[in-house]
Amino acid sequence: MRTSLAKIALVAAAVAAIASSANAMLFSSNPGTGGTLANLQALDSAADHVMARAGGADLAQSRVIGTTVEGDSVSVAPTKDGVCVLFSTPDDFCTPDAQVAAGHSVQISNDCSHSAGPMRLAAVLPPGAASTILTFSDGSTSRMRTAHEVAWFSGHVPTASEPYATSIFVADAAGQRLTTIGIPIGRNGYCPGE
Repeated sequence: MRTSLAKIALVAAAVAAIASSANAMLFSSNPGTGGTLANLQALDSAADHVMARAGGADLAQSRVIGTTVEGDSVSVAPTKDGVCVLFSTPDDFCTPDAQVAAGHSVQISNDCSHSAGPMRLAAVLPPGAASTILTFSDGSTSRMRTAHEVAWFSGHVPTASEPYATSIFVADAAGQRLTTIGIPIGRNGYCPGE
């Protein structure tokens, strides 16, 4: 019993340490687990995709679907019950099909170490999705790169005077609306405490 409690304490300390330095957020259908998963995703590395492996990704079946504006590759890998999105930088995330169907498959990774640090937003989309538009708090929009039912956007953490992302409009190949995925964080959600 003491060994089990020691292991639990060690894992809790590791998660707390990661939480204090990581700034990845995954919005899941179970808010109680999303933050922990996101913090653990900060452990991932471009070389070995630790989080994708932990999420059950079949890396042998992964395929490159595009690149970010910075030139990082974007790949997808199937899991037993969903998909993992892999970047050539440590921002991998996995989501089960049930979260995609519920509209809870958005991940935001950002660098809060300095003002207006880099930010990446990615989402796994429902079947049939072909294009996406990111909507901001001031009503402005920006096209997201979209391929194989995955969308991604690179920018920077919004400053106090800039609009922030609020939703993703998802359309099929004919441009017809499939769904709108909400991004449930406000301005202060990108870098809490600032």
